Amino acid sequence: MGLCKDYVTEKLFNAMQYDIIPIVFGSANYTAILPPNSYIDALQFPTVPTLVDHLMEVSSNEILYKSYFQWKNNFCVNSIHYLCSLCKHLNENALQTGVITTNRDIIKWWVRDAKCKTIKSKTNNWFTNKL
Repeated sequence: MGLCKDYVTEKLFNAMQYDIIPIVFGSANYTAILPPNSYIDALQFPTVPTLVDHLMEVSSNEILYKSYFQWKNNFCVNSIHYLCSLCKHLNENALQTGVITTNRDIIKWWVRDAKCKTIKSKTNNWFTNKL
């Protein structure tokens, strides 16, 4: 399994439209893209049992459960298609400065700069070897 810097699937934002608590597992800086207390970051727990304990506590405590939706009082999910947002952001700088910039080394940008991590069962409490 690979965890890549800043990679977030659109499924996360789709889930935010409903009254469910997303459980995230990745290398993105979720605090920069999601409202506070709107998700549970599995990697903030040292082991699977500690995550399970927290999920059990959330599911059995109505006040704690509802606290994960307080963000909806101040934020909303913007459902603009990601390609529209991408196009807008790519063109904003060019419109403001009159300068168009490109990244000619796409492999460096897409692969090397992504800083993906591989989770190995021997070094991580999250996975155990079935053998």
